[in-house]
Amino acid sequence: MLFRRNGRTGLPVFPAILGLMVLTGVALTGVPELLGATQQGVLAWKPAPGSEDQYMGAEMCGMCHVDHIAALPDNPHAGAGAGTEHPSGDLTCEACHGPGAEHVNASGDPEMMVNFTEKEPVDVSSTCLTCHAGSMRHAGYGTSTHMAGGISCTDCHSMHSPKVDEYLKTSPTPALCYSCHPGSMADFAAADGHRLENGIIRCEDCHNPHGSPERGMLNRPMINGELCASCHIDKRGPFVYEHQASTVEGCVTCHTPHGSANRFMLKTNRTSELCITCHIEAPTTHNFADVRYQDCTTCHTAIHGSDSHRLFFRR
Repeated sequence: MLFRRNGRTGLPVFPAILGLMVLTGVALTGVPELLGATQQGVLAWKPAPGSEDQYMGAEMCGMCHVDHIAALPDNPHAGAGAGTEHPSGDLTCEACHGPGAEHVNASGDPEMMVNFTEKEPVDVSSTCLTCHAGSMRHAGYGTSTHMAGGISCTDCHSMHSPKVDEYLKTSPTPALCYSCHPGSMADFAAADGHRLENGIIRCEDCHNPHGSPERGMLNRPMINGELCASCHIDKRGPFVYEHQASTVEGCVTCHTPHGSANRFMLKTNRTSELCITCHIEAPTTHNFADVRYQDCTTCHTAIHGSDSHRLFFRR
């Protein structure tokens, strides 16, 4: 059924909405594992089919691994294999390490059990993603820079002996990130920079360590200041007159996001030096020997964007 609206032929509103709902339902049913995910993105673990006799249960593991079992109640992985109605009961240990019958029968031979210290990073991470694949935050790990660099989940997280309870991290951030990114530590120690040491901002506020389609594994695009404006709301657009640098590269066109020796974390000490890297025509209209022209923002005050003037004058 068609109807005419403002002289044009279109579909009725209700069928259009219904069609959108159907398409959405199809999209969701195409990834059933996401439908079963919890708020934290953790999928329900299920033992491998046909292998019930190979699972021994956590009580058996505790006969040798006393320390691990004693600390397990405080671990968020406790009960990972619960709810499976498995004959062996609690399968928390074997949810990650695999069935333990051969390990037990071989008098604890470590070769008969999944040993994460000897597995390739991709194999370690794939084990973790068996449960954690339900989170969009982890979805890009397989193609992330960390994965390509051989960084596995257990390089940053420790299941049995974490130094930080939050996310079972091997050490607190930013120290954890600095262990691989020492150059960033020097940037943050610059005269003007984001102060990670006070805890107001963290590496994870801007970056997703598990992977992102954005460069630098950023949480949001840098274009149009989308990421930076989540904190610097006074710089948020859209503006009638956009600064084109923001629409091409984003805030990093002018600023060094981790820290800089220059004010406002700018890439150069003098504003004019920074501006003429793009505005090469400026020296023909301004005498840069005159101190009045050495700070472009003296006149172009609305440099992040303006609603009143195309040259970013504030009126």
